[in-house]
Amino acid sequence: MNTVITQAEQNLSLLKSLIPMGDSFHIWCYDNEGKLLGSSCHGVIRETLHHAFEALGAYDKMLEYAAAPDHDAPRILGSSIGVQWAVTLEKERKNDVVFVLGPVVNMPIDG
Repeated sequence: MNTVITQAEQNLSLLKSLIPMGDSFHIWCYDNEGKLLGSSCHGVIRETLHHAFEALGAYDKMLEYAAAPDHDAPRILGSSIGVQWAVTLEKERKNDVVFVLGPVVNMPIDG
């Protein structure tokens, strides 16, 4: 069987490879209007992390990204407190969806 890998799936693979192995993150899937379709995160932590995604402004940035024309490159969405998410848009399947990886906490090393 010949499997076709979409650009978004290639972007997800790239983004996952850039996140340090010790970091824990979840994969989220939204439709292009911002409705959460599913997540690898479950339970109370799912609601907490989704709320953080919205409260820190990344949700609105994701919607802007989904609405922008002609973009194939994934994007890193950051917050002022060092929490980051990676996003990529899937346009090659039946319905447009946005994949989000995160959150990842970026802590600077003081020295």
